[in-house]
Amino acid sequence: MKKTVFVGALVCLFTISGAQNYQAIHGSPYAGSLGIYNNPASGNHSHYNWDITLFSVQLKSSTNAFSSTEPLIRLPDANVYLSNGDKQRFVHLSQDLHVLNTRFKLNSRRAVAFGFNARNYVHIKSKPFKFIDTISSINSFLQFNRPAPSMGGRVINNSWAEIYVSYSEILWNSNLDQLSAGITLKGVRGISGLYLQLDKMQFTEITQPGSASTFVVTDPNGRYGYSSNYDKLQDNNSSDKNRKDFLKYTQGSLGIDLGVEYLLKNDYAPQYDDVEKFEYNWKIGVSMLDLGKNLFKHGKFSRQFNGVLTDVSEEDLENKFSSPDDIEDFYDSLQTVVQQLQSSGPDFYIWQPTRLVVNVDKPIIDHFYINGELSINFFSTQNKEHLHTRELNLLTVTPRWETSLLGLYLPVQLNTQGQLWVGSAFKAGPLLMGIHDWRWLFSKNRAFNGGAYIAIVVRNFFSSSEKTRRIKNMDCPPSVW
Repeated sequence: MKKTVFVGALVCLFTISGAQNYQAIHGSPYAGSLGIYNNPASGNHSHYNWDITLFSVQLKSSTNAFSSTEPLIRLPDANVYLSNGDKQRFVHLSQDLHVLNTRFKLNSRRAVAFGFNARNYVHIKSKPFKFIDTISSINSFLQFNRPAPSMGGRVINNSWAEIYVSYSEILWNSNLDQLSAGITLKGVRGISGLYLQLDKMQFTEITQPGSASTFVVTDPNGRYGYSSNYDKLQDNNSSDKNRKDFLKYTQGSLGIDLGVEYLLKNDYAPQYDDVEKFEYNWKIGVSMLDLGKNLFKHGKFSRQFNGVLTDVSEEDLENKFSSPDDIEDFYDSLQTVVQQLQSSGPDFYIWQPTRLVVNVDKPIIDHFYINGELSINFFSTQNKEHLHTRELNLLTVTPRWETSLLGLYLPVQLNTQGQLWVGSAFKAGPLLMGIHDWRWLFSKNRAFNGGAYIAIVVRNFFSSSEKTRRIKNMDCPPSVW
């Protein structure tokens, strides 16, 4: 097998390009099918009877591990390097792809939605270590990290495709308030699962008169694994066959989203012809998202390891692991340096980014609104017993101005890494485009923090037919004649 797991992971990342955070439109009555991902109860509270997200794609990333000599818009001319300093380093990446996501109202109380999504999450985290850009070898790195350098970290990749169906219904409706509930069921195929956990890898310095210091490895333990469909990648197969085999040998599972939305209505009766005004003073949504885990079978070279053979130096490590040809070559090298090497169990799973989301939406005046959202992850990616993924969202406030055809949005986010992002988005007809943080494009110190999204959503905003206009909360006044 000449295709490495690591190359395969990169192929997976950039081909399916598949997080559920089209943040600017959260809570909006124009969000339509894109709002289902934030709260499945929102299908009833859309301005339109139906909409179809033909295509949408998003990238979000947060890291302190890498720096660039140029901002992102000049990245082809830039040099990317490991950032200097003494710190714990992390990389968090999420992507999603939505195709033909459709939502329509069955009647004034019920709505359904369905579609296809591909999603991808990558989490990398290390123990604290020091680094400067003059380091050129493992020996110089270890000398710079004296005394008693200890290395460790985690890598998790979780990619999957899902087909979903969502249902929402108004449970209570009065002149004062309204309560809706929704559920989304998802059929999931785990496309790519990868993990690496390394603990207590320490180095002891050995000095001899007249010679440079060397370092000997002590007490490493950890585990690594990958999904078995990577074993199907073969050099002598065509790219089409490799792709088909890679997708064929995957495992299925189920996922679920739950949500409720409560509307506190205005204390005045809306005018019948006021089609742009919505009958709520406050809208509060609570949802539980991405309950579920993705199942994978271990690849044949997945292993747990513990201990080290005597006199394994940093030079041995550099020679053996600097450029493995594939995962089998990596496994062969590992056998020569560790004391115990055990096969992993037949299966493993990685939890989806399960979280609680609370969203509050408030109309201000005319077409101006303000939205606040709190997102709380259930799991940490540092758990040593289980493999988890999580979202970057924590607290977001989004002022917005929007009508059925146009929209301007200014989300301000404080993410789980303590980073403050100031972004924006705009809507023009079927087109929605957004930036999570503008410094992502224009600051060399923020070149890998932020992200963007784009969506093409077809709605019935050009139709004047009574059958395609939005379902109103009032009946037409009776004729006086």
